[in-house]
Amino acid sequence: MVFAYIYGDLKLYTLHITNMPIKEENMFHHGLEILSTPTEGSHIVKVCQNAATKAEAVAYFIEKGLSNEEAVIIIARYALRRDVKVILQERDWDIDLLKTEGKIIFLDAEFLLSNLLVNNEIDAKAFKEFVRIPIHATKIKHGKVRAFGEMVDILWQQNLQDKAIELEGLWNDLLHSHEFSLLCTYSLDNLDPDNYDQALDSICRVHTHHITSKKYHLIESDGGAEMSDLFGAAWKRVMKNITETVHHSTQVAST
Repeated sequence: MVFAYIYGDLKLYTLHITNMPIKEENMFHHGLEILSTPTEGSHIVKVCQNAATKAEAVAYFIEKGLSNEEAVIIIARYALRRDVKVILQERDWDIDLLKTEGKIIFLDAEFLLSNLLVNNEIDAKAFKEFVRIPIHATKIKHGKVRAFGEMVDILWQQNLQDKAIELEGLWNDLLHSHEFSLLCTYSLDNLDPDNYDQALDSICRVHTHHITSKKYHLIESDGGAEMSDLFGAAWKRVMKNITETVHHSTQVAST
């Protein structure tokens, strides 16, 4: 089922995956603890302002997975792959050995996206070939898998927000059929503050877990406290709206 949310001239599609509902208790996660031991099927999102914040979050997610004897798949652009490798190596992880053992797999997000996006349409068959099959093979070999994906953020930054949400839907289908956990990050540094609400609403509705902090320090903005306050207020409104929607849906389903 597809719902269209229209904000001004921008139409954003939110996919409601009936076999992977957003649970009310998942609406808030203060800090990064969910990245340490996510349950299989978790689809986590963190909003980041800068590359350093993103690299630290992804490296933390990866390191915790490796420590838990999970294989890790990272779909990212070159710069993020480089930064994550540096962080892991500084923490004494032998990247070459992990790659040889198949415990860590780096895939290029831009290359994969060039195969998935055909005539500005997401190709589900290509997603199966380039994403689903590698995850399935890794899970068979290692048992437990966690993955990070940056393709949705690339689409978002290219003003292909509807395609980013469509791709999130394919990820949700894959999470349902193949038990693993997934982290996505979005960069909203070039988004007008007037659009925070619409962007966050669209993004958060296709994820099961949303990372924030009590003071809403999701954005380490060069614009200072005012930008942080604007973002924090928007985040609070969106979380309230989503929570109310989920609560209402739960009540309706139970009657």
